[in-house]
Formats: sequence, C-alpha cells, structure tokens
Amino acid sequence: MRLLFDKEKVIQAGDMKAIVDEIGKYLVPAAEADKLKAQEQNVKKLGQPLKSIKVGSQKILKYKDMTVTLKAGRVADVKVN
Repeated sequence: MRLLFDKEKVIQAGDMKAIVDEIGKYLVPAAEADKLKAQEQNVKKLGQPLKSIKVGSQKILKYKDMTVTLKAGRVADVKVN
C-alpha cells in the first residue's frame, strides 16, 4: 500500500495530525503488532469458546471458566466465572 501526500502543504495547513491519525488506523508499530499477535495466540490456546457473541466491533468469547471480551480484535477484558 502506498499513501502519497504533499508533506509541506499538509504541515502548512496544519493537517499533519489528521493524516497521522488516519494512517494510524491501518499501521501498527512492530512492537505493538508483536504484542497483539501474542495476545491472539494466548486466546487461541484457550481453544474453541462455548459461545461467541459479536456486537459491533466487540466480540465476547464464553469459556467454561471465563469470559474474554475483544474490542477491535484486542483483548479488552477477562472475567473469571
């Protein structure tokens, strides 16, 4: 993927933050990507959930002894039943 923009015009217009925020939706720093991948592997180690519920960007995985809530694909909460 290639994103092109005139850096000088963006800086002069004061829109650099808007562009960085927009690009940030699609790109993740390597360290954060590694952390996300590790979280995903940990969730997979739990095996198949008894129930999976999706509400918007949130996904709730019900296991025998715990409930894992994912928001935008990231572990947001873990509750032990």
